[in-house]
Amino acid sequence: MSLDALDLSPGRPFAARLTHPELARLFVYWAKLARDGVPAYRDFDPLAVAFSLPHLQLYRRLDGPDGSTDYRLDLVGESAAQLIGANNRGRLLSEVLVPERLPERLALFGQPLASGFPIAYRSFLANPGREHRLQKRLMLPFAEHDAGANLLIAMVVGFQIEPDQVPIPGRSEGILETIVACRDDVVAAATGF
Repeated sequence: MSLDALDLSPGRPFAARLTHPELARLFVYWAKLARDGVPAYRDFDPLAVAFSLPHLQLYRRLDGPDGSTDYRLDLVGESAAQLIGANNRGRLLSEVLVPERLPERLALFGQPLASGFPIAYRSFLANPGREHRLQKRLMLPFAEHDAGANLLIAMVVGFQIEPDQVPIPGRSEGILETIVACRDDVVAAATGF
């Protein structure tokens, strides 16, 4: 199991490319809910994925009257809050990210909601006054009140990096790797093939 990268090999199932067993387990659970498209949030059973709860965040897309989009953190698990260095529950993504990273993350968060398929990414997580860490996130789209996909359940896992791996400001702090699930990945995970 590799904690430092996602498997970017084409042709392998999405779950196998996550390279972290808990991320893969959560994806398989989501895939079983997504047999007919984006699952309804009301069908999400926290007890079925109790292993993941400390690592979860729930983001709600908020569309402004001016056409802008932001995401509010409605739930933050204990491990996710500890990794980030704060419990940002109730805060907007635009309030917790540094401004130069915001457009990239807004686009990334919008991708699974627009496509209906999960994504996973790896990036640096730099907390002011704390050590740099790498993080992996799995972003799973859900629909609330039959309104189309408007919620993201994110599972975040992180790990420390060596001093020589610290990103160079302005060059390597953004998204390092991204993988995107497709319909075949969902079917394979849901059926066990």
